[in-house]
Amino acid sequence: MSEIKTLLIKDLTLDTRFQARSRMDLQVIRDYEAVISEGRIMPPIKVVRIQDVLYVVDGFHRLHAYRNQGRDRIEAEVKESTAQDALILAITANQAHGLRRSNQDKIKAVEMALEDIELACQSDRQLAKLCGVRPPIVA
Repeated sequence: MSEIKTLLIKDLTLDTRFQARSRMDLQVIRDYEAVISEGRIMPPIKVVRIQDVLYVVDGFHRLHAYRNQGRDRIEAEVKESTAQDALILAITANQAHGLRRSNQDKIKAVEMALEDIELACQSDRQLAKLCGVRPPIVA
């Protein structure tokens, strides 16, 4: 179960294990900054708590935009989790919303799944479904 909370940005951990983007898009961050400066509300980012550490798993661009705008707090959907569940949340992030994933982003999601011992045991079809790609990309 998750809940929406206002969190201090300084308390959030950005860990590459949970970042399925191949790179940050500076134009998207600028676009989000403009939305924030207009006072419009952005959707909450997604954060998992693993042993009292708050890891961002979805919303890296929004977080950077808030920070660049001098904000010290951000709305987040917070969920108690394990590293395995956090990895799955990160891999599935942005498949249906946000900045469209590039081919490099899709490949990175597959690589993240294949580097995980438990996920790597799944079939190509199962991994493709998890990563939101076609099975030949996994193969």
